[in-house]
Amino acid sequence: MPFCPNCGAQYDAGARFCEDCGTPFVSTKVEPVSASVNDESKYAPPSYGASQPQPAAQSVAQPQPAPSYNAQPQYQEQPQQSTDALCIAGFICSLLLSGLLGLILSIAGINRAKKSGAPGKGFGVAGIIISIFKLLMILIFAGSILFVGIIAYLDEATSAAAKSKKSKYEQPRQAIELIIDDYER
Repeated sequence: MPFCPNCGAQYDAGARFCEDCGTPFVSTKVEPVSASVNDESKYAPPSYGASQPQPAAQSVAQPQPAPSYNAQPQYQEQPQQSTDALCIAGFICSLLLSGLLGLILSIAGINRAKKSGAPGKGFGVAGIIISIFKLLMILIFAGSILFVGIIAYLDEATSAAAKSKKSKYEQPRQAIELIIDDYER
């Protein structure tokens, strides 16, 4: 019994393809070649006498190896690069912790990802945006509290100054106004 040239499994002599791997088999029957005129005999000098037939060149067909068909395509796997850890840490810190720490880690992560070619720049950019937004919100909140505190202090200071600076004529003026009001009635 013959063997498959692709996978090495045995197969029946009359089979057209391998039952294990599906490789088609090429028939190895040799067909007789018809006698052809030798090109040299055309240019040979004529021979006087009995002509001897020259033997015809016979060629035997050599069996061709069967093409190998792989059932599954062979792909080379590319090693996957891991996402830069500083970019992810910056993103998480900008979400959960201080905006300043997230900003620093995100910027460092983007710089390191550019140098190494590792993915993760998106996490770094998102961490920077969130950190800046968080820092701006903190500054606006702190600024508004400071502004309200300054306004309250100024209001209290002006009202206290107004109370302490009563004119010496204010009491007599009130008395005179009361007298005028009584007189006009």
